[in-house]
Amino acid sequence: QLWACSDLGLSPSPACVCDSVCPAGCAPSSGLGVAAHTHAVPDVPAPPYDSPGVDPSLLINAIYMNWTVPYGHELPIEEYELEMTVYLGNSQELRFNKMPAPRTHYVLCSLDFAASPPDCSITADTLLPMRLRARNAQGWGEYSELAWLRTNPDSPAAPQSPECPAELSGADSGGGGVFVTVRLATADDNGQQVTSVRMQLEKPDGAIDTREAEPSLTAEPTEIKVDTGLVASTKYRVRSQAYNMLGWGPYSEWADCLSADPETEPFNFVLIIAILGGVVFCLLLTAFIVWKTELPKVLAPKLRRRKSKEIGLEDYMSSDFLPMEDDDPELTLNPVLQAKIKIQKENERRAKKSRVRFNAGTGRAGGLKRLNLTLGPKTDDTQKKLQNARQQIDDFLGVEQPSGAPNLQRNNESNKKLNKRMEQLQQRDKSNLGSQHALMGARTAVTRGNQADPDEHRVTEKF
Repeated sequence: QLWACSDLGLSPSPACVCDSVCPAGCAPSSGLGVAAHTHAVPDVPAPPYDSPGVDPSLLINAIYMNWTVPYGHELPIEEYELEMTVYLGNSQELRFNKMPAPRTHYVLCSLDFAASPPDCSITADTLLPMRLRARNAQGWGEYSELAWLRTNPDSPAAPQSPECPAELSGADSGGGGVFVTVRLATADDNGQQVTSVRMQLEKPDGAIDTREAEPSLTAEPTEIKVDTGLVASTKYRVRSQAYNMLGWGPYSEWADCLSADPETEPFNFVLIIAILGGVVFCLLLTAFIVWKTELPKVLAPKLRRRKSKEIGLEDYMSSDFLPMEDDDPELTLNPVLQAKIKIQKENERRAKKSRVRFNAGTGRAGGLKRLNLTLGPKTDDTQKKLQNARQQIDDFLGVEQPSGAPNLQRNNESNKKLNKRMEQLQQRDKSNLGSQHALMGARTAVTRGNQADPDEHRVTEKF
């Protein structure tokens, strides 16, 4: 059995031979033999490595790799296969990408091998394990050792939009002292530790308030308090960015931030309830005292319910012959009507005065007329009318006419009229004691008048 060898050593299996001198040590025993070539799958290649001389900015989101061509046992390499392990949370996934020979480099732009430069999307500072194998006409060779290739670090990524928790904002009742607390989201450091964060607050007039702070070293988010230049119940916009040794990262999206309403003291319902309870208790206590005790009678012993009484119009009417309007100080007449009445009275006075002159007498006017006194000559008719009027007044008042002896019939008639008048007054108002005393006085005066001098006139009742 002949063994063949090549530049890389002894073949693993028998092979065809040809006329040639084998290198030393090629033959199994004597060193003599015939030189021959063997064919096999490609040998194990070396692990892939980072491509030299690539711009570092291109290596942030992509991996540029190279590899060496393995020995194909005198057969050309036809294809390469790149195996990559992708970690997805707590699991991992193997992904493969085949590349035709004779290429010896590749640019990895995405984890699914679908993108190509410049559309690279691998996250900065991402470590990926991968290995390579080759294929010739005999088949696929073995995989190389794992190579850990990493994208370059970068400035921090854009964080999520900030938040303004309502419980961390406030304002006093005077409108001043308004403050808001902006809670910043943690940004991806992209392979370098974040050493500073920045927040921008945009006011309604477009002014920007920029604040910087050190990031929280714990799991708690970073918070920045803004307590100057703010107005209560006003809408603001905020955004943030992070910084590491490679520079400032991009800003987050704008987020709305509403300042708190002015603080108002809570309504004291306890005080209102206490006052209402006290009022209700006092009302109930008063009702109980009125119901169970004699206190109202003690406090108001003379208080009595007033009896209903019908109003008699005669109480407000005058029985005098003279009109009441002349003596009423509160009566106000229309000036035009008053002037007309004055003119009419003046005309009547002048007419009467002219008649008196025509009759060669002074006549009656003013107070003399009211007293039924006439200074001029009296006719029989006038004298008779005056006597009748005076007789009616004397009969009504119970005045005895001057005569030689008392007129008993006239006195009896006067007494009857007086008694009838007194009964009317008693029925109209029994409580009017003054009227009763006046009537009694009038009766006494009539009685005395009957016994007095017949030449004197006595008034028995005056209204």
